[in-house]
Amino acid sequence: MAVKDLREAFNAAADGKFTCQTATLGYTRENDVEWQILSFSGTGDDGMAFATQSKLLKPGANVLEAARAAAQVLIEKGKLAP
Repeated sequence: MAVKDLREAFNAAADGKFTCQTATLGYTRENDVEWQILSFSGTGDDGMAFATQSKLLKPGANVLEAARAAAQVLIEKGKLAP
């Protein structure tokens, strides 16, 4: 799987409200467990830059599903903004 697939999954779920230009898959270690984490950055439909991350993911997790979930969380946060 390529980061292009992560970016495309995020953008499809963001439905034009956010456009991801950079997606990365990284690793972090907490409590002696190595977790995956996705990072996304790009612009919103208002032209403002954004950066967000997925929840910590267990090894072998469905990263495309996590990319879509990260987009949905970002959309929900935008709905809460004044």
